[in-house]
Amino acid sequence: ELGDPLDIVSSLIDLGRLAQEQADHRRSLSLFREAFGIVEEVGERNRMAAILALIGQTHDRLGDAEQAVKVLTEAEQLCDELGDRLHLGEAKRGLAKVFLKQGELRKARDAVKTAMDIFGSLRSKVNLAAALRTCGDITAAGGWGEAHRPKAADYFMRSIQLCKEIGNEREVAKSYRAFAHYVQKSDDWRDEIGRAHV
Repeated sequence: ELGDPLDIVSSLIDLGRLAQEQADHRRSLSLFREAFGIVEEVGERNRMAAILALIGQTHDRLGDAEQAVKVLTEAEQLCDELGDRLHLGEAKRGLAKVFLKQGELRKARDAVKTAMDIFGSLRSKVNLAAALRTCGDITAAGGWGEAHRPKAADYFMRSIQLCKEIGNEREVAKSYRAFAHYVQKSDDWRDEIGRAHV
């Protein structure tokens, strides 16, 4: 009713995030694209970079790795131009997740390391916790070599600890779930659990 384009964009982003939580990724993508169309029209470049990162992450959730890499790389370049380090870190973390799924561990490792450095320097605990969780997944997959795999537990534990510090229960749950998934697939942990039950 008020016709404020930036408030409309904020509402569309919130609705898109809600659709993500409900695993309705097609609706989420549609809402983020609508928001992007508005910010592009009004020339709000800072918001463009943030929304591009969301669109790229949604393509990843939909299993479209090629489009995810394309959009996240575009977001990365725009964030770099604008000096938007927070969303640059998010784009890098998004790329790390896509590269991990593609088995491109070196690229995944480099992207997540950059994301962790950025979030650490910005003192953004919630973003750093998410990047540590992604780093745990990459480490568990052998991103730093087989000998380094057990270090994945350290990254998951650091992520959980940070989430608890800031009282973000949703992120705590995500990190515990990622850690449980790692434990379930890890031979070392399987042997450890087997010995504990003997």
